[in-house]
Amino acid sequence: MPNEFRGRVFAILESTTWSVMLLSMMAAGIASEYWDPRTIGAVAGALSSTTAIFWGWAHFTGRLPEPERVGVEAEEIEIHGEPTV
Repeated sequence: MPNEFRGRVFAILESTTWSVMLLSMMAAGIASEYWDPRTIGAVAGALSSTTAIFWGWAHFTGRLPEPERVGVEAEEIEIHGEPTV
């Protein structure tokens, strides 16, 4: 991803993450009026694990290609002095 878009993409991802989290908490609050917390947690866990199932399927069937590497190669970086790790 070009550097000029990184901030915008990060902002969109963070905004989406927080919005979905707030909506899911609201839905869980409404659901707690009708079902017990263990049932809500079990349903939320099952829905959350569908992401892992889809990701695993897409990975093993080759539908997730590795993105093109962009940037500076490790050999091109100059280190002056003793590196501290």
